[in-house]
Amino acid sequence: KKFPVKIKEFGTEADPVTQTFHVRVTLPAPKEILILPGMTATLFAKLVQEQYANQYVLPSQAVATNNQGQHVVWLVNQENKTVNQTPVTVIKLIEGNAIISKGLKGGDVVVTAGLSQLAPNMKVRITKNHKK
Repeated sequence: KKFPVKIKEFGTEADPVTQTFHVRVTLPAPKEILILPGMTATLFAKLVQEQYANQYVLPSQAVATNNQGQHVVWLVNQENKTVNQTPVTVIKLIEGNAIISKGLKGGDVVVTAGLSQLAPNMKVRITKNHKK
């Protein structure tokens, strides 16, 4: 049986053993079959709208607000290892994650901790476990 579902929350890091992502979905209770919370299922996903293809998911603690009230993230310039703020558009907050629709591009390195200690053009050290 197939049932339409809506994504409630999702993990942003793969499980190190299974290389899978945690996804929690919701669905209206079907009348023809008993489905209980916590049951597992196979999920078939289909991208419904192209507008969602260019969005990025960051831990919400990586997003700050500047003096003008804009959402910003600190990007690392990988050539000279300095940081600077860049404005982003946050369209949704889901379970500790921020969905970003504008302001980032593939390959950007975003600071996720210690934001209050940063200043423009400050030199930083990238840790071994950083992820693109």
